[in-house]
Amino acid sequence: MCVDLVLYPLDTIKTRLQSPQGFFKASGFRGIYAGVPSVAVGSFPSASAFFVTYEYFKSALSTFTPPYLNPVIHMVSASLGEMVACVIRVPTEVVKQRTQASPSTSTYRILLLTLREECKKIVWTNIKGWGSRTKSNLITILQRVLIEHKGPSWSITSLLRTQSWLLDIADLGKLLQVQNGIPSLVNYNGVDPLHACSVLQQLKSMYDEGQLVDIVVEVDHGKTFPCHRNVLSAISPYFRSMFTSGLTETTQKEVRIVGVDAESMHLILDYAYTSRVTLSEANVQALFTAASIFQIPSLQDQCAQFMISRLDPQNCIGVFMFADAYGHQELKDKSQDYIRKKFLCVVNEQEFLHLTKEQLVCILSSDDLNVEKEEHVFESIIRWFEYDRDKREMYLAEVVAKCIRLPLLDEAFLKKIPPTFAQALARDSVDSDKSESSTNGCAQRLGMTASEMIICFDAAHKHSGKKQTVPCIDTVTGKVFKLCKPPNDLREVGILVSSENDVYIAGGYRPSNSEVCIDHRAENDFWLYEHAGNKWLPKFPMLRARIGCKLVHCCGKLYALGGRVYEGDGRNALKSVECYDARDNCWTAVSPMPVAMEFHSAVEYKDHIYVLQGEYFFCYNPHKDYWGHLTTMNVPRTQGLAAVYKNCIYYIAGIGRNHQRMFTVEAYDLEQNTWNRKKDLPFDQATSPYIKLITLHGKLHLFVRATQVTVEELVFRTSRKNSLYQYDEDLDQWKKVYETPDRLWDLGRHFECVVAKLYPQCLQKVI
Repeated sequence: MCVDLVLYPLDTIKTRLQSPQGFFKASGFRGIYAGVPSVAVGSFPSASAFFVTYEYFKSALSTFTPPYLNPVIHMVSASLGEMVACVIRVPTEVVKQRTQASPSTSTYRILLLTLREECKKIVWTNIKGWGSRTKSNLITILQRVLIEHKGPSWSITSLLRTQSWLLDIADLGKLLQVQNGIPSLVNYNGVDPLHACSVLQQLKSMYDEGQLVDIVVEVDHGKTFPCHRNVLSAISPYFRSMFTSGLTETTQKEVRIVGVDAESMHLILDYAYTSRVTLSEANVQALFTAASIFQIPSLQDQCAQFMISRLDPQNCIGVFMFADAYGHQELKDKSQDYIRKKFLCVVNEQEFLHLTKEQLVCILSSDDLNVEKEEHVFESIIRWFEYDRDKREMYLAEVVAKCIRLPLLDEAFLKKIPPTFAQALARDSVDSDKSESSTNGCAQRLGMTASEMIICFDAAHKHSGKKQTVPCIDTVTGKVFKLCKPPNDLREVGILVSSENDVYIAGGYRPSNSEVCIDHRAENDFWLYEHAGNKWLPKFPMLRARIGCKLVHCCGKLYALGGRVYEGDGRNALKSVECYDARDNCWTAVSPMPVAMEFHSAVEYKDHIYVLQGEYFFCYNPHKDYWGHLTTMNVPRTQGLAAVYKNCIYYIAGIGRNHQRMFTVEAYDLEQNTWNRKKDLPFDQATSPYIKLITLHGKLHLFVRATQVTVEELVFRTSRKNSLYQYDEDLDQWKKVYETPDRLWDLGRHFECVVAKLYPQCLQKVI
C-alpha cells in the first residue's frame, strides 16, 4: 500500500504520456493522484490473495519435494500467487488508468459507467488483461526466489553459493520429465567450493570458544590444550591410532604428550584448524620434531623448506646433523651440498668439530668439495681429530683412507705432517698404487678445476643474428666456454660477482621484435647463477624495475643502485636504492642517492659503497643508512669505469663536458681522500674502442673492443678486435697481454664484463 501511494504520481505521468490524446490534453501534471481510491481499495485484497496462494502452495509442495529443489518451489508458488492476484489487480488497473486519463471525473462515476456500458465485455477484458499481466510476472517470481532462498543474510559468500541452486534451474527440464505418469529419477551431484573453508572456520571458532571439545592434550611444563578428537585424528595418524585403537587413551578425557613444548603444540593446533603456520628460526626445529612425532609430513616439509632457505655457513652443519637424525633426505642433501660449496667458510665453525665419523666421511669424500688444494681437506681432518683425540684416534686411519687423495697433496706439505698423521697416510699408501704419485688416476675435487674467467654479457653470436650468447674466456688456457644465457634474453642487466663467487643479475629489459623500438620496458627480475647446473635460479624480484642498475655486495647484503626506466614523458634516471637479504630472500628500500643516476659506477670498500658519476662522488654507510659527499675527481667525466685496486679507486675513461670521449685515468686514495692523475690510456679515437675495467688474477685489466678500418682495392673493410690490457702499477702503463678470438661473437656497445671462478666441466666448450 505504501509503495503504491509513493509511486502513484509517477504511474499517473506514465499513463498520460501513453494516452492517445497526448500528455497535456490528458491533463498533464494536474490531478496526479486522480484514481488513487481504486488503488487503495484494490491493494489489500490483491496482496492478500497473492500471499495466501503463495504460502499455501509453498507448504503443499514442500511435503513431497527434495530440499535441493527449494528454489523451484518458490518459483511455482510465486507464479500461482501472482496469477490469482491478477484477477483483482486487472479491474483495478482499468479503473485507475481511466481516472488518470480523465481526472475531472470521479473514480466512483467511472466505475459505474464501466459496469453499465461494458458489463458484457468485462469477463473478456479481465481475461485479456489477466493474461498480459501474467506474462510480466518473471520479476516477481525471481524476487520471491531470492528473498525466500537467501533471506536477510545476503552477502558475497551467499552470492557465490547460489551457483548450486542455479544449477537446479538449469536442470529443471530433466527433473520435470514424466515417464508413464511418474517423474523420472535424476542423480544430482552439487559441490560447494567454499564448504571446506566454512567447516574449518566453524571448527576454529568452536576451538577458540571451547565448544564441544572432547579431549585435553597436556604437553611439557603442564600446558594444556582443550580440542577435538576428530580434528586431531584427521591431520595426524598418531592421534588417530591413539583415539581408535581401543587402548586406555581411547576413553580418557586427557592425554599427556612427552617431548613436545607448548609453543610447538600451539602451532600444530593452529595448523590443524586453519592450515596456516608461522615459522621462525627460533621455533622451526622444535616444530619439525613435533610434526615428526605426530607424523604430519606436510608440516615437516614446510619446516624443511624454511630451513633450506635460511642456510648459511654458521648453521648449515647443524641443519645437516638435524636432518640426518630425523631422516629427512631432501633437507640432508641440500644442507650437505651447501657445506661442500662453502667448505672453506664452514670448516672454521665450531659445529664442524661435532660431526660424527660417518658424517665427516660423507662430506670429505665427495668429488664436489669446493677446495682448491687437497691440503685444506687434510687440515680439516686434523682439526676434527684434535677436538676429541682419545675417542677419535681409532677412526683416524679409516677417515684418512676414505677422504684424503694422496696424489693431490704437495710433497713439501707431506714432509711437515706430524708423525701420527704420517702413519695414517702410510697405511693408506700401502693399499694404493705407488705409480699414482701425481694426479693421474686420481679424481680432482670440483674446486680444483675452477678457473678465473672473463664473462661477457650482451654478446651476440656472429652466425645467429641478434640472439644473445654469453662467452666465458679462460686467458690462461686460451679456452672459450659458453655460459647459460640470461632468462627471457634479458639485456642491460645489473651484474655482480660476490666475494663468495655467487653470480647475480638483476633488472634489464626484454628485446622487442620491432626494429624501431627504443623505449624498452624495464624488468625487476632477479636471478642467481647455479655453477653445477649451469642455469639461472629465480630469486625474489626487486621492488623497482630498472635497466642498467649497478649491483654491489656490502656487509653481507646486495644493493641495487639507480638505473633508468622509460615512463611518462620518456627516459628517466633513478635515484632509488634497495637492499637484498639472501637469508630472507627479500628486498627492502633504503635511503636513495642524492642524485638520480644512470651509467654510473659503484664499488665497495671496507663496508662502504662508493658511487661516481661526473661531478658527483658519494659514499654510503649501510650501518647508518646515510649518504655522504666526497671530493670530486679532477677531470669530471660521465659513463666512466671504476674498480678498487689495493687501497685506491681507479676511475677510467668516460665522456667529458664537451661530449667528447676521454681516456683519462685517475686514482682516488681511500685513506688520504685525494685524487691522483695517472697516464692516459694508450688508445686512438679512430678505433672507437669500448672499454670495460675488471680485476683478473689480482691485477687491473682492461677488456677492449676496438674497430679497425682497412682499405683494400678502394674498398673499406672493418674488423673488430677484442684485447686484454694489464696495468703495471710500477710503470704506470697498460700492456696488451691477450687477444680473444674475434670470429666467435660480436660485442655491442653496451656489453659488460665480470670475472668469476667457473667450472669448465659444467660449461659448454666452444674452442
